[in-house]
This record gives sequence, C-alpha cells and structure tokens, in this order.
Amino acid sequence: MPIALRSMTTTELPQKYSRLSDLTPDALFEARFLEKYRRLHSDIWNRMVLINGTVVSLEAVERFPFHYLYAPNEIEFWRLVHYNFSFTACVMLHALVGDQEEDAHTIRRFKNEIANEMHWLDANHRASFFTGLRELAFDDQVNLVKRVTDLRNNRLAHRLIDRASGDFAKSVSVPSTAELRKLFDQCKSLFDYLSFNLEYVTLGGDYMPSTVGGQPQPTSLDRLFDAMLKDSNVVREPELKEGWWSVMRSHRSPEELSIMNQCRRRIGLPDA
Repeated sequence: MPIALRSMTTTELPQKYSRLSDLTPDALFEARFLEKYRRLHSDIWNRMVLINGTVVSLEAVERFPFHYLYAPNEIEFWRLVHYNFSFTACVMLHALVGDQEEDAHTIRRFKNEIANEMHWLDANHRASFFTGLRELAFDDQVNLVKRVTDLRNNRLAHRLIDRASGDFAKSVSVPSTAELRKLFDQCKSLFDYLSFNLEYVTLGGDYMPSTVGGQPQPTSLDRLFDAMLKDSNVVREPELKEGWWSVMRSHRSPEELSIMNQCRRRIGLPDA
C-alpha cells in the first residue's frame, strides 16, 4: 500500500482571501517586475518541494514498524536517515522563513517585495492584497520558527558552548516531525496566497500521487519498505514455522498480531 501523501494540488485561495482569486501575476504587476517575481517565486517553489519531500519521507519512516521487525541494534541506518532528514528539514525551514542574512531570500522577504507599491498596476488590488495578508495572519502563526532557527544556529550550523562550564550555551529543543509538518503547511498557505493562482505542486518525481488502472502507484520508498517486509522472517513466521504457528500464535499479544497482519496485508499475505 503506498505511503499516505499530503494533498499537493494547485493553489486554491481560501474563500476569505478571494479578493484576488481571479487574477494572475500578469494582471497584477508591472511588466518590469514580472520576470523578477517569477524568479523569486520559482526559487521558493523548488525549496518547498525539497522540504515537503523530506517531511513526507520522515512521516513514512515513522509509520513503518521498525520496532516490531528489528532489534534496536539492527536499524542504525534508519536512525541516521531520520536524524539527517529531521535536521535537514530544520535547516531548510530556517532558510525559508527565519534567515536574517542581508541578501537571504525568504518567504517573508518575497511577501515584502511583492508589497512594494511600485510593482502594482492597480492600487485597489494592492489594498486587497494587504487585507488578505492581515486575514492570513502568517506571522502570528509561525511560532515554531524561533525553535527551528535556534536549533540551526546553536547545534547544526554551529556548536555553541559556554566556555566557562562546557555546557551548551543555549538550551534548544528539536521539533517533532508533526511540528515540521505544521510549519511547512503554514508556509505553504502563505505561498499559495503569494502565487496568485499560478499552478504548482510540492512533491517531485515518484512522490507525486499517481494511479494506473485506478490503483495508487507506490513510491520508491514504498517499494523499499515492501521489499523489507517480504524479506522479514518475522512477517513470514506463520509460513516458516507452519507446524508450530498455532501454538506460537497463542503467545502473541493482540497488538503484535495486529501489526503482523497489517504488514502481511501490505505484501499480499493472508492474516496470520
């Protein structure tokens, strides 16, 4: 069964931000700004695809029952995958939202660039743009930005310590995958608004949801997980120990049997 993916459809402005919902950048901006707008938009779009793909991968790794299939000392690779993907997402989200370098291209600075009165063809459209921004209240929602930035500045890009004590200079907490997802979704809401009906998606390659003959198609990560399940002696225990399985099954907890059967169904085996 393919991993569950977030909806990555084209931009659709929420109803309350619909004042500009029928207009595209060509109808809103001076011609001299359009090319710059497209370059700035494209850069953020590409980064959104990378961040979302990273978070989707983390979500899939966290759903997979490693604890059931393997001993703790057998999944070091997957611990490293989770560690590196989590921190990569934090660094990319910091760069997208919280970077204060003078020439950094962030989604907030993209918003501010668009707001420049010199770029607009119609002052009334610009006024509607600001009304929608106030309703969106992006800066009031992204309270995770400081945590992501503190982690990046104090642990990842730098390793800051207190020279007197040898302890870390500042206490930081690592955002959970659910929190990274929340921050990304908040950024996407603003990017939707700043896209003015341009169509875009935020997953690439085989991560894009697709069907063949009405059936969802697996991603490369799906296929890897399926291969792991098919190779697992734990999942295939009823077949490998057919003569003893009825006795062994009586010693399995309901939770263990539930996980086993979820794994077996995923690769086309009957319930144990």
